Order: sequence, then structure tokens, then C-alpha cells
Amino acid sequence: MEIVPEDVIWSEFRKKYEEKPKGWRIHSGLSPKGFPELLISGPKESWLMKRESLYSGKLGVGGRIPEGIKLNSKNESFGLRELPINKIQRIMNTSNALDVNKMMANLMNTSPIPHQNITSPVALEGPVFHSPKPLNLVSRKHNVLDNLLDLEISKWRSKISYLK
Repeated sequence: MEIVPEDVIWSEFRKKYEEKPKGWRIHSGLSPKGFPELLISGPKESWLMKRESLYSGKLGVGGRIPEGIKLNSKNESFGLRELPINKIQRIMNTSNALDVNKMMANLMNTSPIPHQNITSPVALEGPVFHSPKPLNLVSRKHNVLDNLLDLEISKWRSKISYLK
């Protein structure tokens, strides 16, 4: 199982997302050892990433989940959705929280689109689901990857002074 820097995974994810934006799910949370982790599940492949910290610029590593995983398909797909000016204005001018929630739900029910297809000045990105332990959403046979990522972050932590 190959462990790679998180930017390699983000690059591959973006490429796959742009080709086929529908069917992606993202779950975030903390690993049992307290590392922030992100589980990205796609139509044909999945990745698990861990970071030393939530702050940007800190170490992040990940790996492909070999057989991929399927998460709840009833949840909306992660992705970009256009947010036209008229809808932004309606949301901003609405004082009723229930109406705002309905408008946002309607936006999330639209299909995600590739970045290059966005023509509005603003886009909505998401959803990212939070669960205390994202890897628990899948079978325990992914423990090998989970443990390898913990080990890799721990090794880097001991080598790099800003991680101590």
C-alpha cells in the first residue's frame, strides 16, 4: 500500500472530479489517535488522508483504499454548484432561517458540475459530512491503511521540529 503526500491525492481527486463530478462523498473527523482525517469516496475509487493538524501547511499524507468503498448514496454528492446572483440576493434578503434552509437544500439537490462549467461569480461547495471516526463508516479491513498513516505521521513528527 503506497503512502503519498496529500497534494498528490488532491490532484488526482480534482482530475477525477472534473471528469465525472457526480457520485463523490467526503467525510471528515478525527482518527482514534487524534489526527484529523478525511475519507474521500468516489464512483470507482476512494482515499483516506490524515493530517498532523487542521492548519494548512502542516503534514498531510494519505493512501488509496484498494477496493474502493460505497457510502450512503442517499446523501447529496460532494461538489460544486452554481450560486447565481439572484439566489444570493434572495438568501441575503431572507430573514426566516427555515426559508434559507429550504433554498440551500434546493441548491444541494442540483447536480454538481465541473469547475470549468461554473459561470456564476460564486459557487457552493459541499457537502462535507462530519463523523467522529470516518473510517468506521467502512469495514475494518481498512485498518491496515489507517495504521500505516498513523505511523507515517508519527515518523514525520519525530523528524520535523515544527511538528513537535
